[in-house]
Amino acid sequence: MFIHKRDLVALVLALVLLVAGSGSALADSQRWTFDDLSAQQIEDILDTLGDVMTYERDTDGTGDPMWRISITESGLNFSLYVYDDDEDDPDNYESLLARSGFGMSSPPTIWTVNGYNQEKRFSRAFLDGDGDPIVEADLDVGGGVTDEAITRFLLRFSLSVNSFASWIGYQ
Repeated sequence: MFIHKRDLVALVLALVLLVAGSGSALADSQRWTFDDLSAQQIEDILDTLGDVMTYERDTDGTGDPMWRISITESGLNFSLYVYDDDEDDPDNYESLLARSGFGMSSPPTIWTVNGYNQEKRFSRAFLDGDGDPIVEADLDVGGGVTDEAITRFLLRFSLSVNSFASWIGYQ
C-alpha cells in the first residue's frame, strides 16, 4: 500500500496533536459536552485547530452558518455545514456535515470511488450529478459529544480529504 507524503504528514500532525493533548484548549477536568452546537461554539473548537486548519465563516443556501476550511499542510479544502436545528433553540444545531468536492477534467470511475469506500472508514465518497468526486462525513451531536470528539471528527475528516485526493489522483 502506497502512502502519499501529504497523507503521512497530516497523520503525523494529527497524532501529535492528539497525543500531546493540544487537540483541545480545555484540560480534561474542563471538558465540554454538547447535545447541540451554536455557530460560536463551533468556531471556538475550530480556533483550537489553528495550526492544522484555517476557516472562514459563510452562509449556506438556507441561511444557516457554514465554514470553508483549508487544511494547512496540503492546501486542500472542505466545507462544514450544520443541520437539524434544535426545536428549543433554532440557532443551535444537532448535526454536522463535513464535505469536500474535487473538480477534475478526468474524474475517477465509480469503481475507483467504490474502492475507496470499501477500504476506508469514517467517511464516504461518491460521484455527484456532474460526475465530480465528493467525500463527506456526518457527526450527530444530539446524543451528546465532547469538544474532543468534535475536534477528532474534524481532524479525522481532514485526513480523509487528503487520503481521498490521493486515492483519486487529484493534483
